[in-house]
Amino acid sequence: MSDKNFTNKRKCVRLDLRSSVNFNIIETSEEQVSANRFRAVGKNVGAEGMLLTAEEELEPGVILDLEVFFPDKPNPVYIKGEVRWCLSIKEEPDKFDIGVRFRNVDKNNAFLLVEYVCGHLGKEILKRLNPNGLK
Repeated sequence: MSDKNFTNKRKCVRLDLRSSVNFNIIETSEEQVSANRFRAVGKNVGAEGMLLTAEEELEPGVILDLEVFFPDKPNPVYIKGEVRWCLSIKEEPDKFDIGVRFRNVDKNNAFLLVEYVCGHLGKEILKRLNPNGLK
């Protein structure tokens, strides 16, 4: 995201990670999920959204049906999200960074998401506060 006009409007902190993500595009006119399944890599995640890298260029406003596989979690988290922005990656012109804002997260998946993000952020904070480990 080397675009000089890009401004960070996030309200929540993000956790850097590398996760596998599968997604379908939801056809908004009929609220139907497309049959095409795409793959992406999650780069970071927070309580309100995530950053994906994919080979598909997506328009802002497109709704996605996401299946996110968090590292060290046995089951995926299912979330709907809206594409907020999409930028070509200069070093890899056939790939795009895609900013996704979560929407319509059901209670169980919201809990799994918050549990994962908060748990890992908590561990990172503890490491920084006490790099020699807890006593």
